[in-house]
Amino acid sequence: MSVEIKDFYQPYLREFSLNTGQNFILFHGTACENTKPIIKGGFLPSQDDDTLYLGNGVYFYDCEYLAIKWRWGREHQPEIVKDAIRKKSRGHNLNSRELDDLIECFNDKHAVIISEFESVNYLDMDNVKNKKIFETIYRLFYRSTKNVDISDTTIYNILFEELGLKDIYDMVTLTLNVYRIKKDSILPQHNIPNKIYCIKNEKFIVNRCKCEITKEHIDDYLRIVTREK
Repeated sequence: MSVEIKDFYQPYLREFSLNTGQNFILFHGTACENTKPIIKGGFLPSQDDDTLYLGNGVYFYDCEYLAIKWRWGREHQPEIVKDAIRKKSRGHNLNSRELDDLIECFNDKHAVIISEFESVNYLDMDNVKNKKIFETIYRLFYRSTKNVDISDTTIYNILFEELGLKDIYDMVTLTLNVYRIKKDSILPQHNIPNKIYCIKNEKFIVNRCKCEITKEHIDDYLRIVTREK
């Protein structure tokens, strides 16, 4: 990207609101075999994927059950999980043994890493002002490139990796709209928050460890997925 183009966008970038010095405890879902390498050496950022809402980075949630939901949603769901969801959907609670079986099922292939962050500067994309600035930049890039396939992911990567936001912001946050599909209609589920945190700079992670999955986490997972159906 040329210096002229970078200079053109600087006034827009300076308008973003900066949240400074915040502490977070966040959760990252991963495969079992990744647990030790992550704890020992850090995370491997996801990249070059148009499904990454906030561009390249390491993605987290602010609660354990959403990390569980993300992992069980990435592959063919085990029958034991499907059966538990059906039972919960009919208004029946699972007993202690059934919850223990689900914990064992999750731990067999998956893990949740809990990470502690200190003094993070972050860009809150739920902020209305920040959303408007992003939309303006998006339109400007669209007009200049005439690329009908340009995505939010592409714009975030340009902002952070080419226009220098990575030197200012360590993290981007966004609350996704969660929807359910019923027959031919799509109904927004505004009562189900699904906030994601994309880490652009790992140096503010002060601690990483494996999270012990409990019956409460599994029950919360079942509660949230049955509310989405």
